[in-house]
Amino acid sequence: MTIDIEKRLPSAPVRSEAYTIDRSYCTQSEAKARKSRNALAPGTRYFDHVTACSPTRANQFRRTYASSRTTNFRQVKISSTPTAMANSSRPSSAAPFAILKTDSKIANAEALHSLNGGPLHSPASNRPHGIKLRTCALDYSSSSALMRHFEPNSSWAWVHIKAPNYNPKRDIPDLTGKVVIVTGANSGIGLRTSEQLALHGAKVYLACRTGSKAQAAIASIENATPSLKGQGRVVWLPLDLSSVVGSKKAADEFLAKEKRLDILINNAGRLAENYELSKEGLELSVAVNHFGHFIFTKTLLPLMKETAKRGDSDVRIVNLSSSAHTNPGNTKFGSLEKLNDPQGEPGKENVWGSKFKRYGKSKLMNVLFTTELQKHLDAENVPITVLAVHPGGVATEGASELELPWYFKIFLEFFAMDPLEGAFTSLFAATSAQIAAEREKYKGKISSSVWKTIGFSLPNANANITPRACREPIRFASLTPVSHRALNTASIWRIKGYIFARCDYDPARDIPDLTGKIAIVTGANSGIGLCTSEQLALHGAKVYIACRSEKRAREAIVGIEDRTPSLKTQSKLEWLPLDLSSIVSSKAAAEEFMEREKRLDILVNNAGRMAADYVLSDEGLELSVAVNHLGHFVFTNTLLSLMKETSKLRDSDIRIINVSSSAYIRPGNTNFSSVKEFNDPQSGLGKENVWGPSFKRYGKSKLMNHLFTAELQRRIDADSENTPITVITVHPGGVDSEGARQLRFPWYIKLFMKIFATSPLQGAFTSLFAATSPQVAVEREKYKGRYLVPYGKIATGTRAARDPSLARTLWETSVRVSGDILAQERQ
Repeated sequence: MTIDIEKRLPSAPVRSEAYTIDRSYCTQSEAKARKSRNALAPGTRYFDHVTACSPTRANQFRRTYASSRTTNFRQVKISSTPTAMANSSRPSSAAPFAILKTDSKIANAEALHSLNGGPLHSPASNRPHGIKLRTCALDYSSSSALMRHFEPNSSWAWVHIKAPNYNPKRDIPDLTGKVVIVTGANSGIGLRTSEQLALHGAKVYLACRTGSKAQAAIASIENATPSLKGQGRVVWLPLDLSSVVGSKKAADEFLAKEKRLDILINNAGRLAENYELSKEGLELSVAVNHFGHFIFTKTLLPLMKETAKRGDSDVRIVNLSSSAHTNPGNTKFGSLEKLNDPQGEPGKENVWGSKFKRYGKSKLMNVLFTTELQKHLDAENVPITVLAVHPGGVATEGASELELPWYFKIFLEFFAMDPLEGAFTSLFAATSAQIAAEREKYKGKISSSVWKTIGFSLPNANANITPRACREPIRFASLTPVSHRALNTASIWRIKGYIFARCDYDPARDIPDLTGKIAIVTGANSGIGLCTSEQLALHGAKVYIACRSEKRAREAIVGIEDRTPSLKTQSKLEWLPLDLSSIVSSKAAAEEFMEREKRLDILVNNAGRMAADYVLSDEGLELSVAVNHLGHFVFTNTLLSLMKETSKLRDSDIRIINVSSSAYIRPGNTNFSSVKEFNDPQSGLGKENVWGPSFKRYGKSKLMNHLFTAELQRRIDADSENTPITVITVHPGGVDSEGARQLRFPWYIKLFMKIFATSPLQGAFTSLFAATSPQVAVEREKYKGRYLVPYGKIATGTRAARDPSLARTLWETSVRVSGDILAQERQ
């Protein structure tokens, strides 16, 4: 078992003393070990309590650590079960430990927070850490209490806490007085890179084509950090990398403005797109990704050389490449004709074919440019460090718009990092003091985002970027997680941080007091909806469980009250009859609620129909569209007047949460102009499977959730009453819900879900964050109308999900269709 990513407890500095290891103790059986324990010489330090997943891992652990005479681990012993660990006698001194879970068995994750010391906090962010790995500070005496909360035969590791990992706030040094250029900095990784550099004192030029996007990016940075406003520290530099002439012109313009340049980050890039020549006759990927940056850098180089002569200077050039450089198609660079090679027949392309080869070829050029430029600088004895970096798999706006297969888009939805995380390797390469101290080790290398995650991973600002990772060689291999460890690591990180969703959210701690508030959760008799309702009730809200079946609603209420007897006498849970497959029923349910209550603070539109056979409702609507969109549309709009009245009350904070799914990225078609288009089966009936038309219909209904959120928020904001209601779309992650288990998935998908899917409680975390978090209230402009993924992270939806005209069309058709049905009912 290799443990690479431990963290330092604020209250427990790492000791540097040597610990004597009793090797025979580590190799004995547990029974003999107990007997030999008392025979150890006084003062001997020994390993005492690390449980391994298997004998193989146990032996690996012994070989790795038992042979060392200096260690930061307190004590380690191989133990078969947590029960054995808990029952073992322990030294009397109370030393801080971390508990890291190594499999998915856990009965009560929240129990960790009740232990001695509570959750582990980072000094930089004061936010608790943990993903699938829950971490906590505890002493020896608390172990027995802890073990009562975990299932037998789970595997755990007790380890001492070591040094922290990468955190921009802590690890980027003061950059005051330094001048930086970041190309392609108006969005994505470039924007987050620029923001962090400016936050640490640098003057940053956002080099990009579009002035309006650049100014919007500058405004977003300054709004996030008001202290930057009016300082002129974030500036736009017009740059069109598709033009060699334009690239040189932009560099010349910068040279006329500034007398130094400390950091150049060549971040901009064109992704795998259709074959196209620039106005100057260059294949566009080659032009933007290589030639533009080549000329831009070469023109700026004399100024960087002059800057390097100054005292305490540390000049760096960082070129953003990609793991795609391992799949360049061909490596023929001897002529313009070869550079422009389409590597396939234009017009008959796909993203994995010639498009991806051209992109890979341009990314290989970034690596070769890095090594050759460093060679030229070294020959001149110029102390400039050049690095190529791979940011990892990142969910950028550009990536979301690629013509990827639907299944790969879902893969990215689960596994990709956000742009800030994608900026970590660039920030490390551009600013780390470690690189300055070990310049010979780093210069001219390709730095991958291969974080040391052999044993475990931690989320967000904790990329352990090490010299070893920064020396990954260029390898020509197929671009798969198996053959390229950059993608493999990104997958490991996201599987733990996204599908498992074991993050730092704790409902017991993070949901505020909701006493006096009233909430409705649709589809709340099981799964995510039930867990959402239970948590809201536990924090004081009165919750209406809105669903069709009274029997199942009563069973859900009894289940919650049995788990929390104090709720039995408080009437915190009520059933609201609601059949979302019927427009008439949806309106009637909303009207019944308004007769019973005078306020509504939280509406969670959670109910949904999964990918299922094509069926029309009694009112003639395709059932997925009826349940997942139109029912909620009518229910919400009927309740809206009450929510507007509630928003006028003192200290109100009204929220509407629409639970969507990553399946929205595969809607089949996006025609929303009529009932006929709503009811489109998207294939011949009777020839369906879960990935075919049934999944397209489901995806279409989930896209409707996004568009409904956006248009509802727009209309609320445009209301002359200036109503402060926040509408948010959420994706719960991959959840092992009752509905998901009933889908006709292939066996291997069911196995995948069994291993990786989260529990319904964990699936409810993002809904609970969106519905209750004080952070949303404080930063309402940031969250309203947005799309959140586990847990509480703002994500960028697809182009269709962000299309305002499509949202308006859906709204108008929904009004017309529901209005016709209600009018017929009145007749």
